[in-house]
Amino acid sequence: MSDDPPDPEKVGDEGRPPSNSAYHALARRFRPQTFAEVVGQAQVVQTISGFLRQGRVPHAFLFSGSRGVGKTTSARILARAVNCENLQDIEPCGACPSCLDSLEGRSVDIFELDAASNNSVEDVRALREQASFAPLKGKKRVFILDEVHMFSKAAFNALLKILEEPPDHVVFILATTELHKVPDTVRSRCSVLPFRRIGESAIQERLAQICAREGKEIAPEVLAEIAASCMGGLRDAETALERILPLAEELDLEGFRRLEGRLGFQRALGLIGDCLEGDVGAALRYAQEASEIGAEERECLGEILSVCRFLFCIVADGEETLLIEAEGEWRDRLVSVANKTSLAYLDGMMQCLILARDRMRRFDDRRVLLELTLTRLARLGETRSLQELLEQAPAPSRAPTVRPAEPTPFPPTSSSRPDSRGPVDPRTAAPAQKPSPPSAGKAKEEPAPQAPPTPTDPWLQALEWVGKKKPLLRTLLVRGKPIWEKQAALRVELRPTGRLDRQLLQREDSARLLQAALREVMKRDVEVRFVLLDEANPPPPSTDSPAPKKPPSDEGLPELGREIKKTFGANLVDRRLEEPGA
Repeated sequence: MSDDPPDPEKVGDEGRPPSNSAYHALARRFRPQTFAEVVGQAQVVQTISGFLRQGRVPHAFLFSGSRGVGKTTSARILARAVNCENLQDIEPCGACPSCLDSLEGRSVDIFELDAASNNSVEDVRALREQASFAPLKGKKRVFILDEVHMFSKAAFNALLKILEEPPDHVVFILATTELHKVPDTVRSRCSVLPFRRIGESAIQERLAQICAREGKEIAPEVLAEIAASCMGGLRDAETALERILPLAEELDLEGFRRLEGRLGFQRALGLIGDCLEGDVGAALRYAQEASEIGAEERECLGEILSVCRFLFCIVADGEETLLIEAEGEWRDRLVSVANKTSLAYLDGMMQCLILARDRMRRFDDRRVLLELTLTRLARLGETRSLQELLEQAPAPSRAPTVRPAEPTPFPPTSSSRPDSRGPVDPRTAAPAQKPSPPSAGKAKEEPAPQAPPTPTDPWLQALEWVGKKKPLLRTLLVRGKPIWEKQAALRVELRPTGRLDRQLLQREDSARLLQAALREVMKRDVEVRFVLLDEANPPPPSTDSPAPKKPPSDEGLPELGREIKKTFGANLVDRRLEEPGA
């Protein structure tokens, strides 16, 4: 059940609680009581307004967003609106019994459950029992489940059924800061409304309103510093403002930074300028200042990272970019520093800062890590990029080009004769002269090296033709050895390296494709045969060499010959029939 204090605007003067009441935090006393007072969530208010005006309020809402952006506040306003007896357009009247009970924290039809501490199945079962009862005073029973992502898996499963088919008199409003932890089955049953981070200008304006109603005057630059440091959370900004209200009249920007233990964005920008000039001493002095005022090292790196983002947006989008909220002298200083750097340099600085912030979670002596990180930022200009290293590296030696195996010479065609005088009778032809043996004093001549295949070689041209049809087959044929057996027959010896290679070479269409390539190149038909070699299958002999002589059989061999062969283990080489008396 809601335990909110009464509305300060209704029960107190100038937003102050009555004198006989206990003191309440600034964020509670100035919590918005209507949708018009909600800061920085115009799209959410517009959506809820449509539901209320049409009288079609969904049975379940899911509000998601970071801390302090108005999720719980909007849920409470919506709970009062659905039960208000005199609804003013979309705003609860604040005067009917239902609104007064809610403002005073004693409504019997509005329930708030902290899921962080009530996350068991039993808690959800008790909630389901409460939802089964009709409302006692209002129109609806509203259940606000805050930090719903803390529910256990079993609790979420127990909640699914009533979320899908709730009673007509029940409205669920779920709120979470970690939407990704809410199961999809729950999200699909709710109307999801995302709450955005609040802009710095809107936060500063709200803080100025609170100061005016509290009768305090604080320098605008201090309010701007608070708004910039709260990362879009209005509650954090109001809490920071509450700490300095007693000293408001005598507090300037430097005093605020010392009080809060912060060096500020201005000082962080000055540090970045020193780092761009490579001033390591200035970086270490920054770390010393942070230590003297008690600044938290990780927050210091966060401020530097934020300023780097400002510079990054200016360099990427131009001096008049709307991606950052900076005006006047502050923007001029940012532009001046941005003109001295580049996106690549800022990218390196931001990567270094992000890694350092992550390491600080697990590091005890944080000052050492802060000093080391700032020194690296100052020396970042000495780091060479990968492109520069590649340009300065020596050119790598070129690997030898793999050439296809050189084919054996083509056999001479029948029409090409060494002698054009016609056929020669072997009976009348002069015997060929035998070459004289080389003299002892003459060194043996080495054979002339064969020239590499030329681009006009039919084998190379055929491989190129095959490569256009089947690149994988060409890759295998390049490693093969072509051997011309006769004028129109080619044997290609290959050694496949795997099962897939062997299957590809054994397919008939592979040989036909090479045969078609040779026909295209040589303008005649060529018979192609693939011979697959391995350790157990040596290459077959060429068809040009004479066939080995078949040994004679033992059939008809005399008994004596058989005995001799058996005794001495001889092999029968030849058999001759000798004439008697020869």
